[in-house]
Amino acid sequence: MNKQLFQFLESIPKADANTVDSILVTSFILANGIKVKNNKFIKSLIQRSHYVDDFILLLKRTKENFDFEELIKAFEYVISPSDKVVNGAVYTPEDIRENIVDRILIMRGYKKDYIYADISCGCGGFFFTLAKRIKKEYPYIKLAELYSQFIGIDIAEYSIQRTKILLSLYALWNGEDTETITFNLFVHNTLDFDFSRIPIVAKHGIDAVLGNPPYVGINNISQDNRALLKKWSFTSAGKADMYLAFLQIGLEILNPDGILSFITVNTFITSLNGREFRKYLSSKGFEINIIDFGDEQIFRKCSTYTCICTITKRREGYILYTKSERKRLTSLAIEDYSKIEYSQVNDKDGWHLLSSTEREIINRIESTGIPINKKYQIRTGFATLKNDIYLFTPVGSSDDFLILEKDGIKFPIEKKIIRKAVNPNILKNEDDLNNSSEYIIYPYQIKDAMPVLIEENEFKTLYPFAYKYLVSYKEPLEKRNDGMPSNQWYAYGRTQSLNNDSYKLLFPEMASIPRFILSKDKELMYYNGSAILSDDYTELVLLKIILSSSIFRFYIEKTSKPYSGGFFAISKRYIKNFGCPDLTPTQNERLMSYKRKSSIDRFLCDIYDVPYTTITK
Repeated sequence: MNKQLFQFLESIPKADANTVDSILVTSFILANGIKVKNNKFIKSLIQRSHYVDDFILLLKRTKENFDFEELIKAFEYVISPSDKVVNGAVYTPEDIRENIVDRILIMRGYKKDYIYADISCGCGGFFFTLAKRIKKEYPYIKLAELYSQFIGIDIAEYSIQRTKILLSLYALWNGEDTETITFNLFVHNTLDFDFSRIPIVAKHGIDAVLGNPPYVGINNISQDNRALLKKWSFTSAGKADMYLAFLQIGLEILNPDGILSFITVNTFITSLNGREFRKYLSSKGFEINIIDFGDEQIFRKCSTYTCICTITKRREGYILYTKSERKRLTSLAIEDYSKIEYSQVNDKDGWHLLSSTEREIINRIESTGIPINKKYQIRTGFATLKNDIYLFTPVGSSDDFLILEKDGIKFPIEKKIIRKAVNPNILKNEDDLNNSSEYIIYPYQIKDAMPVLIEENEFKTLYPFAYKYLVSYKEPLEKRNDGMPSNQWYAYGRTQSLNNDSYKLLFPEMASIPRFILSKDKELMYYNGSAILSDDYTELVLLKIILSSSIFRFYIEKTSKPYSGGFFAISKRYIKNFGCPDLTPTQNERLMSYKRKSSIDRFLCDIYDVPYTTITK
């Protein structure tokens, strides 16, 4: 569908979903020459209007086809943006739907009594693809009968109506013009739906679950859904991810020989949130087939990292995993997959889904020396929850004060209550540390190596200018964390990293090339990133060399969470098991003497006993 047609859809008033559906249905029927004599449902939606006339003229002028795929896109496009955010509704590309349907039909086949379910069916795209594939294979089948085998649930009434429209039009397209078609489609919240209320499900169970479960960011999950998510064990670790609950529901409603295939986010592979799901699969030994798209964006205007995840209840005890570009989907062969036993992966910390060669290298890296998390403290940056109040770039200075300007007013702030601050995400090298001009108000004192909030009366006496400034923003400071304690309104919003008075090896939350910045300033504060801390500066110099090597880059690319643009997560969670070699003084001197990266890489490959050609390719 070209830009002009999308612009036309944008012009249709969307307050009444039925009116929108009527325009699209009437236009589709006219554009495709479909005759409707008996189908009461479709006949009720046929209504000529100037919108229909304009749409038909636009189709002719642009020479565009208005086929079933374009109708599905149109249905998805006219969903309001707010519903897309709250319900996680998004158009699933045709080739992805076809791949999932083909998997199910190849692995499960088709029988007249099989039951198929899409538990977040949206506008019915998966059911349409499934019906089209089955009709092609079994041309004698009556679609009205096939549709009774489809169980669809969606929270939006207009989605269920559009699923009925799509399937009814496909029946008409195939010459089936019956007065009524019986559907097993339900408007309901899947998180609280009782599948046993459907007689055919209660009797037979479900043979295949397919679809695209909603991915809704934690901040957009409604309070009602947050409460419902608590009943599902897959969402009990980390932040509640709605798609994990849909995975659990899908698996629970399958019969013992059933199959589930979803296009879904790939975070369950490594995230804390996916821990319970991983543990469940591992304990059951169910075969799971994963096609990981890595950082390739499958969904238009949607920054999600996805995979096709197919699970059978066969207790095979292994994972089949491959990383693939979308364009290679149809050419994947069994030899493209790595077969990984559940005994080889870590359900708690995340699965490293690698080839046998890659896994061996990762094991050698992690078993060399001491895990970095056990040798050093790794800490995230401070969290004031109101950086715009505490952080500032001075507009002037004197012997005792730095001048902070906010909302057009200049405030002198005592230097003795100020520390320098940096954002590791934007640092490129050590020179950036020297050029940084950010400072933070630090209302704490270090006593016995512990940070202690300065008492309010003492604060007012010792630092009257800083106190006067913060008092002027007392109201927004008190509103943090649903209301700060009245005697701590000027404290940081979180207690993390209040005292990191050590030498620091700073690093960002993510990077395409691991980037570590060494700081000698023990009092330096940092945010939006992390740091490795040590009182031995030389140790951090050596560690920086190791973490800037191809060894570490290989490790993080194979074990961390990918992002678009070739970026990878670099946080404590993903680096904590990286092995720090126990080098002799002579080896330390050699390592520090190398000027060329290739020399460093060759030296470290010998230390870790891994092949140089594999690490550096």
